[in-house]
Amino acid sequence: YKRIDTATYKAIKDEKIKGNETVFIFEMIINKQIVTFGVKIRFRKTSYNTLMEKIEYAVETIECLKVNRCDYYYLNKQIGNDVSIIGKKIAIIGAGSLGSYIAVELVKSGIKDLSLYDHDIIEKENILRHQSDFV
Repeated sequence: YKRIDTATYKAIKDEKIKGNETVFIFEMIINKQIVTFGVKIRFRKTSYNTLMEKIEYAVETIECLKVNRCDYYYLNKQIGNDVSIIGKKIAIIGAGSLGSYIAVELVKSGIKDLSLYDHDIIEKENILRHQSDFV
């Protein structure tokens, strides 16, 4: 059992909301499995304007939500990619048969910022070894 940390509490306490509903998404580990779930909280009309005040004094309904994560980080982690490389900038010098293969594999591994440099021109003699869709 773990309470929310102080920074999260302060953010909720100070957050001002104009609408009459909000959604919270929670993630916790149960039996070594990550469980994600959410709630939609609807507030009655009130003069309170911070999220914490509305939670404390103006909750009208709470609806449980089924949540399926599909964000980039989560999906990469699920398929076993090394998530520490996400957000890194990679440069490949030489995008021929080997460099093009490495570029494709890096993208499959989660790299989104990839620069390729190659001064050569693709010629018919080596086009079959290249990973791009020129053929």
